Amino acid sequence: MGEPEGRMEALRILEAKLEKQGEEIKRQKARIEELEREVEEWRTRFDAARREREGEVKRLEKVLDSMEEASREKKKLEMMLEEEKLKLRRLEEDKRLSEEMLQAEISRLKGEILAKEERIGELGGEVEYLRKKVSSLEEERKRLEELLSSLEKLIEGDINYKPYFILKSIGRCKVTDLYKTMGVSEGQVKLVLARMERMGIVRLNGDEVRLNEDLFGGKSG
Repeated sequence: MGEPEGRMEALRILEAKLEKQGEEIKRQKARIEELEREVEEWRTRFDAARREREGEVKRLEKVLDSMEEASREKKKLEMMLEEEKLKLRRLEEDKRLSEEMLQAEISRLKGEILAKEERIGELGGEVEYLRKKVSSLEEERKRLEELLSSLEKLIEGDINYKPYFILKSIGRCKVTDLYKTMGVSEGQVKLVLARMERMGIVRLNGDEVRLNEDLFGGKSG
């Protein structure tokens, strides 16, 4: 092979290499464009995802703020709840103490009432006894009055008891007036009065005479 032919062959080989290199460059450019499209798509997806995440972050921040506010409100409510529980415990304690005091007072009053009822029962018995006693004494008084009335009728004309009937009607008087009324001597009247005083029928005080109030309480004037 001559020199020109050798050069031609070398040129063809070089051209083939250049063509091959050109095709490789085209393929690489196509790949680069494909990769650039993928990068752009990835950026688009990334931006969308980032915006979505940023929106979610903002939403979560708002939720967190709301939760923090709710937490503060919860703490405030918990404090109020504890205060109300404390007030309730105090009220329950006051109620318990009040009930104990009232029960003690009720027991005391019941005891007093029972004692008073027992005393009333005792007094009722005493009253009944005294009523019977008074009734008995009243009957005895009536009997004695009837007896006295009978005795008065028996002794009404007796000079020794004449002062009694006079004093019974006028209450009290002078001894001098008494013997004038009786129409007997002063000495005789004084003897009668002395005997009646010893018997407890009359009381003498100097020249004054009256019935014994202990025996004739309502008759001495």
